[in-house]
Amino acid sequence: MTFTISSPYNPGLNSLSNPLYQAIFECLFLSQNENFTITIETGFYNPSQMVTELTNQFNYVVTQRIQQYFIANNLTSLLEEFDTAGGYKNFIIVYNSVSQKIWFGNIADGFTLTNSSQMLKYTSQDTYFCSSKSVLPDFSNWGLPANLGLPRVDTPSINGTTITPPIPPIFTTTNPLTLTGNVTPRFFYGDVVNPGDNGYWLLPNPILTGSQVNWVECTNKINFMGPAYFYMEIHGLNCIDETAPYNLSPYTFTNSTTNGIVNSSFAKIAIPTTPISQWFDRDQAPYKEFIPPAERIRKLQITLRYHNGALVDFGTFDYSFMLEFLTLIPQQGRAIKHSYNTYNSNTSGSKMG
Repeated sequence: MTFTISSPYNPGLNSLSNPLYQAIFECLFLSQNENFTITIETGFYNPSQMVTELTNQFNYVVTQRIQQYFIANNLTSLLEEFDTAGGYKNFIIVYNSVSQKIWFGNIADGFTLTNSSQMLKYTSQDTYFCSSKSVLPDFSNWGLPANLGLPRVDTPSINGTTITPPIPPIFTTTNPLTLTGNVTPRFFYGDVVNPGDNGYWLLPNPILTGSQVNWVECTNKINFMGPAYFYMEIHGLNCIDETAPYNLSPYTFTNSTTNGIVNSSFAKIAIPTTPISQWFDRDQAPYKEFIPPAERIRKLQITLRYHNGALVDFGTFDYSFMLEFLTLIPQQGRAIKHSYNTYNSNTSGSKMG
């Protein structure tokens, strides 16, 4: 995912005379229109691991940008001081376990999550970033921000100056009616970042005079449990129809209904082995009934895929499935018919039926 530092803390406007913070402001101010890009490791995450990964990744890419600026401008002493202080550490990203939403926070700088810029990019090292799998609208699987609960539009951070009084109960300030003092979000269910913080997870940087916190609450709940189902296709035996709401065809161009695929798959199989619990609509095994009975089935051509068409990759793990063939009626009923021919003694032969 990508983001920008759209409103960096300016020490000059807050009567803070410090060469290091002034140089950091200059670097971030010149980079306001440039995207910072993070790429997380592929795998299974629980909410705590995800927000820790995001916090470290966000701070790391900003730290790299500042270090490059110091090196390019030969600010060796400031670079050493910056590294000794631990680099850029203003981003704090947390998970609200009650609402099941992720909150992005910064203790000094305003930022924008540039979710609309998700696209496939190949670099000289042949690496790539997450991207939309389709040029058509897709609201569930278009990149990391979708898994975090963010919409597919740029999302700027807010702070106390952008909230209209009275402020919602989840935000606290020294004067709720006039919004004087520092406005900060608070989780009232208990400690969030540090033991004893009592839900105050985002407080202004005490070193930066006049700084205020900035934050973004994700619109939707987290969704990084992975696919809940995969589909089995058996060539010539598929019996499940599948809708395709984002399909472009002459049919969808001429009416307001969706398109679909007839006999798209044979079975829809639940995936109960992901680390976070999932719920499934039913556990009845799929079946196909042949009327009249099939004469023979000599070969099976089987494909396992997800709903978006991507093939299931089992890696080096063993996998197996079982198909059961049943004969509901051993054979079709056949009535016994008797026929008789007349015997004629004058003929050379006879017939009997």
